[in-house]
Amino acid sequence: MKRALAFLVFGPLLASGTALLVMAQSSGPDHGFAKILATAVFFFTLPVAAITACVDGVLDDISIALRAVLSATAGALVASVLAFVLFSWMFPPAAWLYFAFGGATCMGVCSLLTSEFGLRPAISTEA
Repeated sequence: MKRALAFLVFGPLLASGTALLVMAQSSGPDHGFAKILATAVFFFTLPVAAITACVDGVLDDISIALRAVLSATAGALVASVLAFVLFSWMFPPAAWLYFAFGGATCMGVCSLLTSEFGLRPAISTEA
C-alpha cells in the first residue's frame, strides 16, 4: 500500500508540481497554460509510475541505493519510450531527454520514499 501511494500519488504530484512551478516562473502572470500542462504531466506520469512501481516491488530485496538507481533507470526508460510513442510527432528528439530526466528523478525519489531505511530487522547469518 505504501509503495502504491508513493508511486501513484506522490510521483505524479511531484512531476506536475515541478512543471507548474517551472511554467509559472517562465510565463509570468498568466497561469492558464501552466495549469493545463501540469494536468497533462500528471496524467502522463501515471502509467510511468505504475510500471516503475512494479519494477520497484520486484527489486524490494536488494539494497536501497541500487534499488533507487534501478528504479530511476526504469522510470527514465518508460518515460522516454512513452514520450516517443505519444509525442514523436510534436516534439523534436532532443526533448525526449527532458522526459527521461523527469521520469528518472520522480521515480528515484519515490523509490527512496518506499524504502524503510533501517526499519527492517537485521538478518543474522549466525546459525
